[in-house]
Amino acid sequence: MNHIIQLHVVLFVHRAVLPLIRDVEAASVPTGIRIKPTSIRLGNKGGVGIRFKFGDTIFAFVTCHLSAHQHRVQRRNEDFRDIDRAMNQKLFSNQVKKKNWMLRALALMKGVARVNTSTSLTSNTSVDHQIWLGDFNYRIDHNNPEFVIKTIENGKHRSLLERDQMLRERKKDKEHAFGGLSESSFEFKPTYKFDPNTDKYARKKRRIPSWTDRVLYKVGTKTRTTKPIRYDSLDHIRTSDHRPVVATFKCDVSLTGN
Repeated sequence: MNHIIQLHVVLFVHRAVLPLIRDVEAASVPTGIRIKPTSIRLGNKGGVGIRFKFGDTIFAFVTCHLSAHQHRVQRRNEDFRDIDRAMNQKLFSNQVKKKNWMLRALALMKGVARVNTSTSLTSNTSVDHQIWLGDFNYRIDHNNPEFVIKTIENGKHRSLLERDQMLRERKKDKEHAFGGLSESSFEFKPTYKFDPNTDKYARKKRRIPSWTDRVLYKVGTKTRTTKPIRYDSLDHIRTSDHRPVVATFKCDVSLTGN
């Protein structure tokens, strides 16, 4: 079992629909410091995921904490791809083990079951709704933290979006970057780095304020769509050097397989 340090994903379900929840699987993928000469990775960075069925609809939630520091864009990209591949195998490993190839082929031909044959979670078409969230750690590309802070304080933070590393990576390859996941547009200020218990950005360590905390989602399948409703930061919660981010989605659900 791989352990991820201080990274959790918690699922709350209303008691009225609890009987409809089944096939729950959870997994973790460490992407932290590599212990040489082995392939073991520490759990100071990585991802934790959970997938389940709501009636006949499959959901997957993955929370991530990717590599830190402004210059490590490619490492963050690699972290995401590693989590995407390994999470798919781990969350669906029991399903593959329970069915041999002939039974899977017959099931697919008859349309009575959806079986994972993909190499990554984001390309797994058996999953109807996917939500990825957490501290992705992508930064604003700038070398002057004071300029960035002043820009935010003057209410012009949206002008910094063109320097956002995640948006830049997605712009390079909209179809494949982050597995084709989408992100809603947002108006909130950069969520990192604050002096805890204040509304002031931290100046002591000269960190560039950034939108490190994000929520991405898969648009959905042909028959079941994922529609974003809300995407915002909770600025009144000041206990951390990050501001928490909240997102709400409307998801189509099938209870009968039709």
